[in-house]
Amino acid sequence: MSYINPNILQEDWDALGDWVDEDGYGGVSSISPAGQLYFDCRVVDEEGYAARSKEVTIGTGDYYIEIRFKGDVWDNYTNSALVTEVRAETNRIWLSIGNGMDAGDGIIIFDGVNYNRVYSHTWDNNWHTIVFYVHNSQTDVDIWIDKDPVTEEADVTDADCSSATLGEESVKELGYGTENRKGEYHIDYLYIGSDLKETYTSPLPAFRRS
Repeated sequence: MSYINPNILQEDWDALGDWVDEDGYGGVSSISPAGQLYFDCRVVDEEGYAARSKEVTIGTGDYYIEIRFKGDVWDNYTNSALVTEVRAETNRIWLSIGNGMDAGDGIIIFDGVNYNRVYSHTWDNNWHTIVFYVHNSQTDVDIWIDKDPVTEEADVTDADCSSATLGEESVKELGYGTENRKGEYHIDYLYIGSDLKETYTSPLPAFRRS
């Protein structure tokens, strides 16, 4: 079950398509199994990462990110573990989900100066779904972990994500690893949209428009 209307990006990882390969230092990104993005950092050179990026127009308004993921083997490099970066027109959000990072287990967000742990949690190896709501001129984010954002309260509210945007608007997913811990991650889907499903009114079917 997903929670947002993915009218900006709907990626179910049926194929890599036009996602650009940005793997580095031995990390490998692929579709494995079918319908899942797999980050494999088992043979990195000391530290490395698997990564994919894509140009996506986000604009200047509020938006939601929804990701379903699991850490098969949690790993990290400083404050980077399983990282999502969205470069919108006004600001970008850089967030890292993981264990053992310098700032601690949980979710870390870069505010343009510091890497701040905004949610403290030690992740297991099960599937999890997180919804992020970027708002207030793309400077703040609310976060729901394994919750319905329509009916349940956020786990985090108004966390600072006011990092200045960089270059073209785009989305990037990264998984970091080291030669000792051999990180592995899977992403089931990645959605970005301007509305939650319950607040989105779809157009009437053609046969009902007359």
